[in-house]
Amino acid sequence: MNSKSELHTNRYVDGLGNSFTLESDLMDLDSQTAPLESCFCYSDYNEAVPPTKIEADNLHSNMECDDVDVDVDVSPEQDKNCKFKRGPYRYYSEAEKQRFWQLVIEQGSSAYRAAQATDISLQIAYTWKRNWNRLIANEINGIYDKPKKRGRKPLLSEDHKNYLKELVLSDPTVTVDFLLNKLRSTFEGVKASESTIYNFLIKVCKFSLKRLSKWSMRRDSPELKQQRFEWALENKDKIDLEKNCVFIDEAGFNISMRREYGWSKVGEKAVLKVPVTRGLNVSFLGAISPKGCIDLKVRLPVENAPNKKRKVNSNTTISEKKSRVGTTADHFYSFVKSVLREIETNQALKEMKYLVLDNAAIHKRRDLELLVASSGMELVFLPAYSPSLNAIEEFWSVCKAKVKRSNLSRKEQLTPRVREATAKIVLESYQGFCKHASSFIPYCLEKKSF
Repeated sequence: MNSKSELHTNRYVDGLGNSFTLESDLMDLDSQTAPLESCFCYSDYNEAVPPTKIEADNLHSNMECDDVDVDVDVSPEQDKNCKFKRGPYRYYSEAEKQRFWQLVIEQGSSAYRAAQATDISLQIAYTWKRNWNRLIANEINGIYDKPKKRGRKPLLSEDHKNYLKELVLSDPTVTVDFLLNKLRSTFEGVKASESTIYNFLIKVCKFSLKRLSKWSMRRDSPELKQQRFEWALENKDKIDLEKNCVFIDEAGFNISMRREYGWSKVGEKAVLKVPVTRGLNVSFLGAISPKGCIDLKVRLPVENAPNKKRKVNSNTTISEKKSRVGTTADHFYSFVKSVLREIETNQALKEMKYLVLDNAAIHKRRDLELLVASSGMELVFLPAYSPSLNAIEEFWSVCKAKVKRSNLSRKEQLTPRVREATAKIVLESYQGFCKHASSFIPYCLEKKSF
């Protein structure tokens, strides 16, 4: 925004002299129509976040030699009293080796006498001397050993390997039996089996079978890559995703959230019993920065009046259904107002200058832009289909994983569990989220897919 913008008590004047009224009674939201409940804020973060460093003195005080599984400095007394100590590996320096060969070659000493004189193991000395004699004999007779190829001939030729790679790269959903059938129909005399192809993909190509991430076809379109390029070019000298940006977004949580992997006996399915009726989706609005979680609020679900469906040419009602209100522009405006208040009241957040968010329609209200400008900050909208540039996406992923670690009982509520999960995320993780988002800026400038 223009640096000449002015903020007055009840109006905002931009650099062009345009005046806009900021009436508090119009901007404040009715709690019944847009309820937001505080879940976590930056002040809570400073108190709840666990320490990330462990004092070395505390480690030494309770450390037993048998139980050490981390790299710490062990005192001489602990090293002396250690019950299980591995003997040192025997290592011979270049000087010892040269001394040994000097005695053997120049002075004609036997391997036994040279080993005794240099304190080298007899077995090692005999091995060195035997290999030396074999090498001299082969050179005299003009014999040069070539490494022999052992084992059977490879079942996959280079043409086979290149063909399989192209198939997998063109369609990551192909199965091993499909690859084998395509290989046999394209080439003659193929003797490879499904296990051969599987081992080739895993061990040689370094492929692994993962859960698919479904991307929109437009995500890799040339037009979108050009938009990302222009966005990165415009903002590369202005914003620093690792220092002066606050990332804002919404995410949905559910009380029925469960881990997608579980234990079971071999040959049996891993079964988890869940309630018949799925819980309501609860929306959380969050704001994070390299300094930690700035604000986190939960939107309480509210139901609208029921929608009545009627028969054609009839006044008879055949069904009634209540619709629930989603996250609206009013919700988002109220949340951003709370975020700006946290930034203004915490000295550690004074470096934050930009609010980074996606292109959702509820993010582009005119009064929201005026509110942010009046606080001296600026809105930065990300290109479409570019969630990797928003660091809060990684935050939501980690937070949901922590919530899923243990199932919620019927007496538990979702909001305290989300608050507890947020408190367990350390400061280094937030810095990593921002660094991860910043790593995609070069992809934008080079017009690469991500």
